Amino acid sequence: MNAQKFGKRTLFFSVLCLVLMHTAVSCENKPEPEYVIRNWLNYTSAGECDKALDLEIEYSMEIRTVVNCDPYESEIISITCETREDASSCNCVEKQGLNQEAKYNFDIKKVDGMLKIARIEYDL
Repeated sequence: MNAQKFGKRTLFFSVLCLVLMHTAVSCENKPEPEYVIRNWLNYTSAGECDKALDLEIEYSMEIRTVVNCDPYESEIISITCETREDASSCNCVEKQGLNQEAKYNFDIKKVDGMLKIARIEYDL
């Protein structure tokens, strides 16, 4: 009788472990467009433009003429995205310094399995 209970417990805990492992793998933290934008803004405001560029597709580099790499105070007010399959269109409002507000429009696309910024429009 004890051996039968031990076997049932072992089976129960084995199944429980498999379910938990499956859940952990299937709920793996996958970057969302908001995450990419938040990182891009954090890198840009910290003056780490090389890291920000790593989040961009090559042809979005025209933003470099607008955004300099000097660090500045930044507070992200809002990020909203509309996603369809492997592409997202996002709007972002960032408070820069004490009183300046910047508005961004981002297009995010999946490239080689990673989300990248494909286009950036910027308005103060």
